[in-house]
Amino acid sequence: MAFRYDEFENSIKNDEESFSYYFAGNSDSNKEIDKKEILKKLKNFDKVDHLDFVKNAKILRTILCDYKEVSLNLHYKCAAYEETAIFEKGELVVFERTDTLEDGKIATTRYDHSESVSFNVTDGGKRLFEYFNIPGCFSNSFYEIRQLKEKGNVRIGDDAYQLAQAYKLFYDEDINFNSEESLLKASCMLSILCHFGKCWVTQYKLSEDERYYVATEAQNQFGYYWPIGKFECKVDPKEFFNDDTIRTMTIVGETVRTELIKKRPNLDSLARFATSLYLYRKCDEKVRTDLQEDNPLVRKITDNLSKR
Repeated sequence: MAFRYDEFENSIKNDEESFSYYFAGNSDSNKEIDKKEILKKLKNFDKVDHLDFVKNAKILRTILCDYKEVSLNLHYKCAAYEETAIFEKGELVVFERTDTLEDGKIATTRYDHSESVSFNVTDGGKRLFEYFNIPGCFSNSFYEIRQLKEKGNVRIGDDAYQLAQAYKLFYDEDINFNSEESLLKASCMLSILCHFGKCWVTQYKLSEDERYYVATEAQNQFGYYWPIGKFECKVDPKEFFNDDTIRTMTIVGETVRTELIKKRPNLDSLARFATSLYLYRKCDEKVRTDLQEDNPLVRKITDNLSKR
């Protein structure tokens, strides 16, 4: 079997910190890999904060999951500490972290492939054998070592499964956690479903472009699961929703797709409709009645729900 070998690396620096990574991996040469999508995700990764070393490793492995990992090197530095992790074939072989303590002394934690972890404190380059105030950074480093050895990726939780399944029922397509368009569609879906009593999300805020009201729970999920990108939800929807909810989501979604998205695919009409329903929920009872009677799409959805 022929293999393709690819490398990815970058260094991000600002006035306060620096972070760099290097990844090398093999893949089946016959396997299609969307390099454009990978580079898009890596560009997004460059923009997030890199304080969490374990999270950095998980995100990179998730983005580059189409490759069999050969090497992964991570390095982070700020005023308070500096750390390095080196992996070979997915196994942690070197971890080193140095912390500058409040008294100016240097605490160093080191792990290597011999499975040994060493801790020491130095002052002016001289090792101190009696240092009674054990720095908390040692326990933090030990936790990092244990987590880095587990080789985990960003994994989908039940909250994301629930959203992805609703999205699939509503739009008849898979959700993409790395897409602004998918976030818009997910938020609009949740706002519309709230109108018909089938939504578990209640908090919304105006999007940055003031185009629609974004569901804060969905935004948080997109913010965490974005390295996964497009997600094919294969679980049975009955694991999350009862038969009546599945029926409502399917009918409402089909009507919205037919009456709005297929006719005006730029999604502006979808955003306006979802926004109108959000504002409807904020109005008093008389205005609600007027809006209900004046909205032809609401009437269309209601009719479709009553017929089936």
